[in-house]
Amino acid sequence: MKKQINEIKRMQQLSGIIKESQLNEYGMTSLEDEDIQDIQDIISLLRQAAEKADRVEMEDFAFKLRKDADDVEADLGNILGNM
Repeated sequence: MKKQINEIKRMQQLSGIIKESQLNEYGMTSLEDEDIQDIQDIISLLRQAAEKADRVEMEDFAFKLRKDADDVEADLGNILGNM
């Protein structure tokens, strides 16, 4: 049961629902390599979506997608820097 809870909390961390500081609260101190790759894939998808939004003249949406990608990338850097 505890393993299932930890897995749920890990997925919430990946999706941005909980903050890095809450990882320790749940007994989690690191991200697995596959988690890091998943986050990098999400960043890449956000950037690709921004490019597509630019092509159909949705500049505001493209800007938001790029900002989200930058924020996720910065958060990942902070998490990795603190581990």
